[in-house]
Amino acid sequence: MLTYLIVGAGRSGIAAAKLLLHHGAHVELFDDQHEPHLSYYKNSDLVGHERLVTSFGQAPSLALANYEALILSPGVSLEHELIKQARESGLKIMSEIDCAYKFLSNLPKLKIIGITGTNGKSTTTVMIEHILRTAKMRAFACGNLGVPLCELALKAQQEIIDYLVIELSSFQLENTHNLKLDAAVLLNITPDHLDRYDNIYKYQQAKLKILDLLKPTHNISIINHDLQNLVTNKLGVKFFDHQDIFLLEKITIHGTHNQENALAAFLLTQALGISTEHIFSGLNSYTPLPHRCELVGRKNNIAYINDSKGTTVVAVTKALSLSEGPVHLLLGGKAKGEDFSALKPEYFPKIHSYYVFGEATSEIIHALDTPKARPYTNLAAAFKSAQEHAIAGDTILLSPGCASYDQFKDYTERGKLFRTLVENI
Repeated sequence: MLTYLIVGAGRSGIAAAKLLLHHGAHVELFDDQHEPHLSYYKNSDLVGHERLVTSFGQAPSLALANYEALILSPGVSLEHELIKQARESGLKIMSEIDCAYKFLSNLPKLKIIGITGTNGKSTTTVMIEHILRTAKMRAFACGNLGVPLCELALKAQQEIIDYLVIELSSFQLENTHNLKLDAAVLLNITPDHLDRYDNIYKYQQAKLKILDLLKPTHNISIINHDLQNLVTNKLGVKFFDHQDIFLLEKITIHGTHNQENALAAFLLTQALGISTEHIFSGLNSYTPLPHRCELVGRKNNIAYINDSKGTTVVAVTKALSLSEGPVHLLLGGKAKGEDFSALKPEYFPKIHSYYVFGEATSEIIHALDTPKARPYTNLAAAFKSAQEHAIAGDTILLSPGCASYDQFKDYTERGKLFRTLVENI
């Protein structure tokens, strides 16, 4: 009987375990953390499963040569000691995405769409899902936005699915080799995760990997015009840029980044044969995702915008485009190797003040080099100060430009705190 080693007991690892166990395999689930800290495992129905062995906080029970393959959860570093040992021993390493595709490749009517980019990929993924559902297609968004592909692969064993729309991060793409896409969207590539990648070139290559996953024939690719010099094989590619906004004249979408996301969704679904009527209907009824330039509310004519998902400098600049009046910018967290000098007040005179918090506080304030930037111990303290200084017509914007892992579990927890702070005013 085949035995698979799954590294990472988060949501993706649990989904992969359930899928493999459903198909009769033996599974060993490994995580550096001990069981009390593994909420997804504790809340799953896997505890005590007869074909599941767990290795939490300790080495796997078998020699690596005795496993069929190692299934790698997204976010696990390729420099992890166990991954290094697996490579040296010649053990096959698969992403959670490829694990799922093992059980999807035999479904001939299923269409699979991949979406990547530094910014906007979650929004575009859900926009496409919503348009397809408006057209009465059975479509499901999954991948990096929260629902593992393995969950949908298990679902596809029990019911018919027309489309899977997968958000793919660079971490997922760099170790995915077998997935075959019917269509791909490449939104943008700007500096990100430079704490993981040695340079921007390696990060670009991870993102461009999505084009290598396209089926050799009858594929569709929608790519940002800014990336045309990086795309060597332009056969069948549709490039888009902001000048194409006239295509969306029947819908009202604010913000450059949202317009570009909608353009990509429009062109992709149009290429799939979805009617313009259904596309416009879908875009007009689309509800924005939380924590992505989300207007939480207004109080005393001060706007409160939650862009906790804005974890790059470029994302911050796009969030700033949504406000016409003075902005009180809440910035900080765990740095990802980016240059915050791009946010200096001479480039963005609309920024009234910077309220900097978290692990990267000193780095950010040094880069901004302005008396407008002041340090705070945490988000709550930064928010309190912004609240004291804002007046009617201003915007208080949480767009941290950093990862959240220094003080929060994830960007969602950070965004929820911001929302709570606003609601408590």
